[in-house]
Amino acid sequence: MITILDYGLGNVGSIQNMLKKVGTKSRISSEAHILNTSTALIIPGVGSFDTGINLLEKKGLTDILSELALETKIPILGICLGMQLMTQESEEGKKKGLGWINASTNKLPRHSGKVPN
Repeated sequence: MITILDYGLGNVGSIQNMLKKVGTKSRISSEAHILNTSTALIIPGVGSFDTGINLLEKKGLTDILSELALETKIPILGICLGMQLMTQESEEGKKKGLGWINASTNKLPRHSGKVPN
């Protein structure tokens, strides 16, 4: 079953509603024993990089998430901040990311228009 990670950032209910609308069962959790039985994982997120990493660390999720990503290799979809947390680091933070992707998250360059959400 698809698990939507609830670590305190992101609208997990909206993601679950979207999955339900397309006929896919899902659950919302941040408990290791639930994550371990997942067939896929969605990591949402809205907010700052450091806040996201701090919440994952505070909830004790970094090790289980890395095990699922790197050893078990279940499919993981990162949405917004969730994807950024998978990188090594971010220009917008001081903390190290999960490091699953050998990349850095960079700020969008300034331009004359409005930066999209």
